[in-house]
Order: sequence, then C-alpha cells, then structure tokens
Amino acid sequence: MKRGSIYLAAQDPGYASQRGGEPGTPFAEQALRPVVLVSRDAINRVSLVVLICPLVDAASMRQLYPSDVAVRAPEGGLTADSIVLTGQLRALARTQLVRQLGELSQEVMRQLDRALRITLDLD
Repeated sequence: MKRGSIYLAAQDPGYASQRGGEPGTPFAEQALRPVVLVSRDAINRVSLVVLICPLVDAASMRQLYPSDVAVRAPEGGLTADSIVLTGQLRALARTQLVRQLGELSQEVMRQLDRALRITLDLD
C-alpha cells in the first residue's frame, strides 16, 4: 500500500445509509467507490487503519474549491474524470480497500498535498 494509490473501497459502514448502502451488508456486496490513499507509507505498512480521500465524478461537481483536486482519466486507473475531496478526509480500515486501480502522478500528488494543507490549515 502506497500513498497516492487509488483503490476501490467498500463503503464505510458508518456512512452506508448516507451513500445508499445498508449497514451490516458484507463489503463484497456493498457498492465500491474510488478513494486515494493519503496517509504516509510508514503508517500504510503497519496500521490496520489508513487515511483516504474519496473521489467523485467530475461531472457531478458544479464548483471546485481550493481543497479539491481534479484528476483526469486515465490517471490513477480511473475511467472517468474525477475530483479528490480532501474536505472529506477520513480513516478507513485497510480491509475495506478492495482493489487497487493505479497510482497518481507526482504532479497530481503535489496538487493533493497543497489541497490537504488547505483542508488541514497547515500553511
């Protein structure tokens, strides 16, 4: 598991009803959504929980904010242009990461780092 990798992830049971899933449904039966792994590699190697930011279809976004990052397909293995929502940063159990799609380029990772600094007020 590497920072900047895009995965399909099973919905977090805590958010399942918000996204249309049923709490308690096995991960294999839940809808999968793309996420980008943003926790540091040292954490990703040993922790049972990692930090991710969800991606949404760019067509569904009316406005981009400074904390959002546009990713054009096929970057990271995505099949549609997408937006990384750093404002929805969350912890996720590693077991919810079902399948890796690809990795983001260094340039997109620089943009993502900048957006995370804005989200977390680190500048």
